[in-house]
Amino acid sequence: MSHNPLIFIIAGEPSGDRIGGEIIKALKTKSGGKLRFAGVGGKYMHEQGLTSIFPMSDLTLMGAIEILPKLLKVYKRYCETLDAIRTVKPDLVLTVDSPDFCLRIAKKAKSYGFPVIHYTAPTVWAWRPGRAAAMAKYLDHLLLLYRFEKKYFDAVDLPNTFVGHPLCTSGIDEQNPADFRKKYNLSATAPLLCILPGSRRAEVVSLMPVFHEALKKILKNHPKIKFVLPVAPQAKDIVEGALRTWDIPVTLVEGEDDKYGAMKASKAALAASGTVTLELAMAQLPTLITYIMNPITVWLGKKFIKTKYIGLPNIILNKLIMPELLQENCTPENIVTKLEKLLNDEQTRERQVENFKLLRTQLMLEGETPSEKAAQVILDVIDSQTEQEN
Repeated sequence: MSHNPLIFIIAGEPSGDRIGGEIIKALKTKSGGKLRFAGVGGKYMHEQGLTSIFPMSDLTLMGAIEILPKLLKVYKRYCETLDAIRTVKPDLVLTVDSPDFCLRIAKKAKSYGFPVIHYTAPTVWAWRPGRAAAMAKYLDHLLLLYRFEKKYFDAVDLPNTFVGHPLCTSGIDEQNPADFRKKYNLSATAPLLCILPGSRRAEVVSLMPVFHEALKKILKNHPKIKFVLPVAPQAKDIVEGALRTWDIPVTLVEGEDDKYGAMKASKAALAASGTVTLELAMAQLPTLITYIMNPITVWLGKKFIKTKYIGLPNIILNKLIMPELLQENCTPENIVTKLEKLLNDEQTRERQVENFKLLRTQLMLEGETPSEKAAQVILDVIDSQTEQEN
C-alpha cells in the first residue's frame, strides 16, 4: 500500500456501530496501521479511534410514523455527512446497515466518484426486491451476513461476498452464568427470565406496559423467578422511568458482556423483535418474540413485506422456531401462555435449542472472522481502484 488510504465509514445504529468497530480493528491489523478513518459511529467505533462528525444516536430511528418528528434533523445530518465526504475526499466510503440513510449516502458518494461498499444487505427478500437492481448501479461491493441473500444480488450482477454473521464471534458462549449471578446478587438456583423490550425508544414505550402485566402473572405462578433486563444505552431513561411504576422487582443489566451473561444464565427470554433474537439464539435461550408498532406503520408493512415471520431466526430457517406475538396478539394473557410453555415444557425448549444449532451453521464462515473477511474485501477494492487510477 503506497499511501495511507482514508476510509469514510458510517453506521446508524448500535448493531452497525459494533460491526464498524470490529472492521476498523481488522483493517488496522491487515494494513499494518496505514489506514485513516473518518465518519459517523458510536461507542465501538470511537474505541477504535473514530471521531464521529455528529452523534450516531441522531440516526437511530425506526418506523414510518416514528421518524416523522425527527425528519428535519435526519436530513440535516444527511447533508452534513455528504459535505464531510466531499471535504475529506476518502479513498473509499463504507456504509454499515441502516439502509434508509446509508444507501442514500452511498448513491450520492458514488456520484461524486468515490468507490462505495455497503455492509449488511437490505432485506430485498422481504420487501422492495427492486432495490437489488438499483443498488447494483452505485455499489462497488456488498458484504452479506446471510448465505441465502447471495442469489438475489448475483441475479443483478452486483459483486458480493458472504462474510458470516458477527454474532458467531461475539463471545456469547464465553459468558459464565455463575459469575453473572454473583455480580448481580442473584440466587444460584432461582430461575431467571431475560426481558428485552428493545433498543429503540418507540418499541420500549409500546412493550413495557404489556410486559409489566404479563410478568406480574408469571411471578404469581413462579414465586422464585427473578427478572433481569439488559438495557440499551439509548433507551435507558425510558426503561428506568417505566420500572419506577412497576410493582415487581427487576434487575437492570448494563453493558454488552452482562447482557450476554444474562442470556446464558436465564431459563427463557421475552424479547422485542430485532437482532437481539439472533443473540438469544446464539446463547441457546428459548425465546418468545413480541412486537407492537404504530398501526399506520403496520398497515404500510402489510402492503409490502413478503416474509411469513418477523423474527430473524424464523426468517433464516423459514420456519417458526421462536413463537411470535405481534400487534393485537401481543397481550399479557398470550404472553403468559407462551412463556409458561417455554418455562415448563422441556420438549418445547429442546426443539428451540436444536434449531438454534442448525441456525448457527447458516451464520458461520470457516477460517477468517466476519470482520477479517470484510476487511480483506475492502482492501482489495481500494487496491483495484488504485491500479485503475495508475
